[in-house]
Formats: sequence, structure tokens, C-alpha cells
Amino acid sequence: MNCYVINRKTVVITPLNERQSVVYELGKQMIINKPSLSLVSRSCYVFGSSYKGRTEGTKELTGYRYKLPLVIQESDDVIIFPTKSPNSTSNEWVALNHVEGFYPNEAKDTTFVEFDNGLLLELSVSYEVFKNQFLKASYLATKIKKNK
Repeated sequence: MNCYVINRKTVVITPLNERQSVVYELGKQMIINKPSLSLVSRSCYVFGSSYKGRTEGTKELTGYRYKLPLVIQESDDVIIFPTKSPNSTSNEWVALNHVEGFYPNEAKDTTFVEFDNGLLLELSVSYEVFKNQFLKASYLATKIKKNK
């Protein structure tokens, strides 16, 4: 599959390699022949903005400057956040509304993330970084809700 738009069913997007991503949705997973940042950028356009516009909006609302969470689709409260720099080929994008819990894998300095569909994934990010990114995305969600 070459064309994918992030939506309310999107749970997490992980890199398969430099040119492909694995998209986990509620009940299924698929390989997309695009890097994750391309999927994010295209999804921003489909929902009426650009990646740059979404990042500028997040900066304005939150004051954050790097590894920014993004509103993809406001009407369905679709907010995603990166685990690393969005330009990193090893970055994973996580949908805030599907995270049930997370805990550290101290042996490997990674994080286990449990999603509301029962999926448990080990993401290649430390627990502290994941927690910080989760909190940044939660703060963005709060700011958006206050402005509705």
C-alpha cells in the first residue's frame, strides 16, 4: 500500500526501513511504502493543513520547540506524538488516544506501550523520554479542548 491517511483508528506507526512503515490500526497492521514522516505530512494536508502549519500551531499553543506532538484531525481528536526527532528514520509516531499504559524495560532502555486494542509493543525509546512525549501530547490535547 502506498497511500495511507492517519485517522482515529491509527494506533502507532513504526519504521520498517528507510522507505517503509508499519501502521498498526485497531484490529490490523499493514506495511506502507512510505516513511512515517511522509505519512504524517500527507495526513496533515488531507485534513486541511500542512506539516509546517501543524508544528507552528503546536508551538503557539504549548511553547514546545522540538519533538512536537501534532493535531492531525481535530474533529476526532487525533493527536500523534513522536518518540524521537520526526526526521529520524527510527522515529515512531504514537496516537495519544490509544495509549492505555506504558512501563520501562530497564534491561534494554526501551518502553513497553500497551494500547487500548490489547496490542503491546516495545518501542525503541527510554521510559523517561516516552513519558515526557506522552505528557507533551496530553498538554496539547488539553489546550485544544479548552479552545473548542
